[in-house]
Amino acid sequence: MDPSHPSPESASSQCALILAALIEANGEEVGHDQLVKVSGSHVIGTRVSNLREKGHRIECRVERQKNHKAHSFYRLIQPEPAKA
Repeated sequence: MDPSHPSPESASSQCALILAALIEANGEEVGHDQLVKVSGSHVIGTRVSNLREKGHRIECRVERQKNHKAHSFYRLIQPEPAKA
């Protein structure tokens, strides 16, 4: 199997690991590199898109450096608690 095209099972596992990292961050941003490290995926944008398709609200912020490099940060938007 071509490692650049993971099986649906590994994509699902990667999504679960990314979601767990975002939940653990408790509303704080998590950097792209950290998500690569925890998930083993080098297609974080695709995995975030997969999570969004499942209904998760995830924001992305891109920070551009003077040397034209870009760093992406992701944050899970937690639903508001239900009011009694």
